[in-house]
Amino acid sequence: QQQENEEIKQFVKTYTEMKPKAAAEIFEEMTSDLAQVSRILKAMTAEQRSKILEAMDAEIAARLTKMMDPDS
Repeated sequence: QQQENEEIKQFVKTYTEMKPKAAAEIFEEMTSDLAQVSRILKAMTAEQRSKILEAMDAEIAARLTKMMDPDS
């Protein structure tokens, strides 16, 4: 669990240092592992996350948003 959290932190650092459009394009290619993408996005600040989601395909962004919702 702790190792996974460290990996997520490293992914967050990597993707937040990219331009939002570049990160969005990579995440869109990861459709076979949207659970991992949602964990990375969830660990970001709302501002960072919103910029990436805004740059993504609307359908994928909607799926990820639903996955990040703890009540869904």
